[in-house]
This record gives sequence, structure tokens and C-alpha cells, in this order.
Amino acid sequence: MNDPFSVHGLEHLSPSQINTFIQDPCKWILRVSGHHDMGGVGAWRGSATDSAITTALQDDLSAEKAVEIGKLYMVDQLKLFPTVDSKKFDDEQKKLTNYIEEGLFFYRRLPKPIEYQKRISLQLDHLPVPIIGFADFVYTDKVRDLKTVAQKPGGIKDTHARQVAIYAKALGLSEGHVDYVHVTKTQKLVHHFPLKQADLDAAMKVVEVATRSMTRLLSVSADIEEIAGLLTPDFDNWMWSPADKVAARKLWRI
Repeated sequence: MNDPFSVHGLEHLSPSQINTFIQDPCKWILRVSGHHDMGGVGAWRGSATDSAITTALQDDLSAEKAVEIGKLYMVDQLKLFPTVDSKKFDDEQKKLTNYIEEGLFFYRRLPKPIEYQKRISLQLDHLPVPIIGFADFVYTDKVRDLKTVAQKPGGIKDTHARQVAIYAKALGLSEGHVDYVHVTKTQKLVHHFPLKQADLDAAMKVVEVATRSMTRLLSVSADIEEIAGLLTPDFDNWMWSPADKVAARKLWRI
């Protein structure tokens, strides 16, 4: 197959898909088969914080207004997926104020970005489809990505390094940063880590290896069930939600 991605209905890849494939190929195969889960409330919290801070910076809104935007985002997600764990939702909704306020305070001390949520498209020579994503904050000389975490980070996670490396390469930039907004019951602060050119290059090498593997795997067959048959899912992996497991058992017939 010249373009196994289009055969399987994929017009592009995302940094998230690439990271999922690296972490758990079966989870990605399940996604290719057409299954999409709702994500966890922790992911909602991250998106809500991102949306609130971006809007506040763009429109010069108060922290109070930003918090309101973030909480409305969470409520909208709950309407779409009402079966989510209500306790987890309430816990994240309560902590959201601190995430947004601390993140907004941090970014307001920096120069103003030249672009927000910049859509990027990166075409690798060996890949028949582009990698498409959205860079949180773009500056003249660097790109910054916002993450929310419940535990203090010791450094940049490999998944986040790959994500920022993709953005930087697509934008022609030689520096990236990952900014972790860290909130606990007793403190809130932002840990920020830089990625220089050598770091970005190292992360991109992994992206290139992964996307070649993804291409070869999809090239095996136009039937996703045949491809799934080459692998066996590990349901102990934290990435598998109850809905994922139900769908996977149908795909793998187990």
C-alpha cells in the first residue's frame, strides 16, 4: 500500500496518536478501528485550564473571568459524558481555580505570545500523511506548551518533549519549553523546563522511528482486525478505560 493511512481512514496523525502508539500500540490500533473514548477528568482539567488561560491572555480578561471560562468548559464536558465519576469531576472542578490563576499569573509575566493555539502541519519525508497539532503559545524564538499536573515533575516527560519537538520543527524554531502548572492542597506553582536544539532533535528521532513503525504496521493489511491480531492488549495498563476495554474485547474477540 502506498498510503496505508488513507486505507484505514486516517488523513493525518497527531502528536497524541504518535505518543499513544509508543506507549501502547494496541490502544492506538483500537483508535484506528474507530473507537474514541471520552478521556479522563484530568484531561478535561488540562483542556479547561488551557482554554481559560489562552482566552484570558488574548482578550485581556481578569483571572476571575478566566476561572469562569474554565469551569464552564468542564460543565460542557460533563454534559457530553454524564457517566464520568462524579467525585473525580467535583475534585477537579474545585482545584481548577488554582490551576488557572497560577498559570495565568505565570504567563502574564512573560512577553506576549505572537500566536495562540497555532495550528501546525509537519510533513516528514517518509510519512504519506502530515502530522497536525496545535501549539499553545508561540513566540518569535520559541514555543511553549502548558500542562497541568497533580505531582511535582522532575523534568520534561518524553511524551511532552516529542510533542514540543514536533511543534518547533513545524514552526522552524530551535527552542521549546514545557510549563507544568502544579497544584496541591498546600501550594501552587509552575515548573518550567527548556528544550534546546539537541533536545528537540533527540525527541524528533523517536518520532521518526515511531511513524515509520506505524506505517509498516498499517501496511500489513487493509483489515484492522488482521493487524490487531499481531498484538495483544494489556488491560493492566492505566491508559485503558472501562469503555476502551469493552471495545477492545470486541476487536480482539477476547
